[in-house]
Amino acid sequence: MNPNRSSSSWKLALVGAALVLLVLAGGARGLSHAENRSESTKARLAKSAQPANLKTVEVSPSQPESPPTLPPARYQRDLPKPGMWEGTTPIPGSEVRELLTMPELEGELAPVVALTFDDGPSQYTPEVLKILQREQVPATFFMLGENVLARPDDAKAVADAGFSIGAHTMTHPDLETVAPRVAEAEIADSIEAIDGVVGTGRTRCLRVPYGSFDADILKLAAKYSVGLVNWDIDSLDWQSPDADGIVARTTVPGQRQLILLHDGGGDRTATVEALPRIIDHYQAQGARFISLCDPVDVD
Repeated sequence: MNPNRSSSSWKLALVGAALVLLVLAGGARGLSHAENRSESTKARLAKSAQPANLKTVEVSPSQPESPPTLPPARYQRDLPKPGMWEGTTPIPGSEVRELLTMPELEGELAPVVALTFDDGPSQYTPEVLKILQREQVPATFFMLGENVLARPDDAKAVADAGFSIGAHTMTHPDLETVAPRVAEAEIADSIEAIDGVVGTGRTRCLRVPYGSFDADILKLAAKYSVGLVNWDIDSLDWQSPDADGIVARTTVPGQRQLILLHDGGGDRTATVEALPRIIDHYQAQGARFISLCDPVDVD
């Protein structure tokens, strides 16, 4: 064997081995860099997926949900002048949300309170009626047509006791969000249902669910000979059913109070409990209670 050739082969083998080691090391470094780049890319992508200026809002579990009702003041766009009364009733197609514009109260020095009840009749209506009769306080009930048909005796009891009754639509939709034909049917059917049970002429007023109306709703009200009655004091008894809170929200300073309460639509135990306290508060101030939308030509 040639010793020189053997030596050359050995050197070539060493060089080859060294090259292999260099390639492996470079590959490892490349893989490591690729992984790092991959992680960096993932982080950038995750960051870019977040909305800009994202803020986290913590909500207390005890915080009540935002109410679905909308204050009537929001619905003043392109509407006729509100506050057009005929006695205690807004003229058909007119909308009122407080008592200050009622001509009959001009010059009245004592506080004046109008209690109104929505969403009945229900199992709580007889209890509310009993309190009002005991205290000899008038009030106005805005009834759902479907509830009148389901509980005609309760509706008749309210009417027979001399209390005013208005419509609150048939099934309580937001009239601004339904098709015009549906809105008209809700108004027309509720008036027909109430008058069919308690007598023609009882339904002179309409209270729209959530206080939500526009000029088209006012035109429908005029078509069916009803005025719109909203409110200026919301008891929020549907949202926060505790008697103390209901009393606090409804006994506020002022000479003219048009108060929204509910005798249906849910558990109204707290409303029944709060009602005598509300009445006592205003009676102690010498207030006079009135009803709205008094009936005429009842069969």
